[in-house]
Amino acid sequence: MSDRSQHVLSAQAARERRLLRNVYLWMTAGLALTGIVALGVATNPNFVYTLVTNRLLFFGLIIGELFLVVLLSARIMTHSPAAATAAVAAYAVLNASHCL
Repeated sequence: MSDRSQHVLSAQAARERRLLRNVYLWMTAGLALTGIVALGVATNPNFVYTLVTNRLLFFGLIIGELFLVVLLSARIMTHSPAAATAAVAAYAVLNASHCL
């Protein structure tokens, strides 16, 4: 293999490592947000009581989460980075808010 092809392969490997690092950083941030919200929900007895006794709220959160997944999947290529970040953050919050 020539030096040029070695350089091209190492540049591609570096891009792949950067991409994977960024993916894992975003996943970590999403999980951290989910954990923080879940902790807040679990330590708020009034919210837990409301969630357990209000079926409309409980199922509304689940339906909202599913709607957000469908929306994100359908428009994955058209979202701006800011809109995609906000949607993923909203998903993390919705996911944590009803999982006790």
